[in-house]
Amino acid sequence: MKQIIALAPLLVALAFASYLPAQQNGSVYYSNSPDGPPPAQAAPPQGMRQIAVSDPKYNMTAYTINLPANWRFGGEIMRTQGCHGTGMAFNYKMESADSLTAVIQLAGVKWHWDNDIWTSQHMRPQCDPVEIASASDFLLNVLLPEVRPNAKIVAVVPPTAEQQRDLAAMEEKSRQNYALWSQQAGTQPPQHNFIDATSVRLQYAINGQPVEELVSAVIDCYGGTNPNMFHPRYPPITNLNCSTRPERIVRAPQGQLDAFLASQQLAGLMQGIQANQQWWMHDAQVVQMEIARDRQISQAAIAASWNSFNAMQRSNQAFYDQLSASNRQFNQNLVAQGQRSIAQAQSQQNARDAEAHRWINFAGDKADYTNSVTGQTVALSNKYSNTFFSQDGTTAIQTNGLNPNDVPGAGVWTSAQPH
Repeated sequence: MKQIIALAPLLVALAFASYLPAQQNGSVYYSNSPDGPPPAQAAPPQGMRQIAVSDPKYNMTAYTINLPANWRFGGEIMRTQGCHGTGMAFNYKMESADSLTAVIQLAGVKWHWDNDIWTSQHMRPQCDPVEIASASDFLLNVLLPEVRPNAKIVAVVPPTAEQQRDLAAMEEKSRQNYALWSQQAGTQPPQHNFIDATSVRLQYAINGQPVEELVSAVIDCYGGTNPNMFHPRYPPITNLNCSTRPERIVRAPQGQLDAFLASQQLAGLMQGIQANQQWWMHDAQVVQMEIARDRQISQAAIAASWNSFNAMQRSNQAFYDQLSASNRQFNQNLVAQGQRSIAQAQSQQNARDAEAHRWINFAGDKADYTNSVTGQTVALSNKYSNTFFSQDGTTAIQTNGLNPNDVPGAGVWTSAQPH
């Protein structure tokens, strides 16, 4: 279960962070402190006390909390990072004096899964994959084993029909946002996105007193399947990116959970959590500036990468052109050298043939004569002093002194000399 255990360290930190003691610390201020609540906040109702939760990043009050005077509170503004961090979140716990009734919120987490075989075999992924694709799987396999390892799971509670309609509306809004963001970024929206929610009912004991809890989670996921562009021999890559919204835990004495869930007391506790609008707007502006800065850095990095790629392409093209020119010159030289070798070989062969022909003529007492009529060379005896060819070039006669042109009616004969 390495993929699931990968989330555990962050969840443990979140779980323990929600059990902060009821005293002032670096990020939580309480109404019984000398300074009291911020003067800009209205006084809490009778029997209630007000707590201000500070964001140390901006040194501003982020939330004010109204809760019963005898209840305990622990919480802080968290900014989780790394493979499973989701950024800024409000992590808190409100608890009755006897600890039997409580409302807890834990910062969400994120994870990624894909079936990229090549990367898993040849490279160590920066973040271990987590194959979780439903809210129930997340609660049962990730969150509860860490924060409630000894609790008895009574039931998995699916969303009601009304909650299902709310989830469908949230999912459609999420789809519209993905389409808008993708259009702005010049990319394609994810092929799939969905929102899933569920709750798990638990039973366990606190200080020997039986209690019940309802633990709820909502997850947002998006992903799709695409060809493996870099390694086509491998199958297409399916990926899934998920994150949870803040998980909520509601506790009550055993047998009283349903009544507490439907009570005005719980509704009042939730309504008593108020965000400081100035802080919220300031954080939103900072986030937008950070996004713009990161986008600018990313665009600059992409531009630099493209420039480097294009420079490399130009360098490769120049090298290719030079190599092609060298190859053409080499081939031309090779052809010329081949032609010279052939001509030299032919010349040598002709010389050998001529020498052999001279030896044959010498051995046969012959010499070469050129027929001036036909232009052909013929081998005739070298024992005669005169050689003549007929006017039509078909006949040759050899004599020792007699000239056939002197014989009446013999026709016209052309004299030929040996080569």
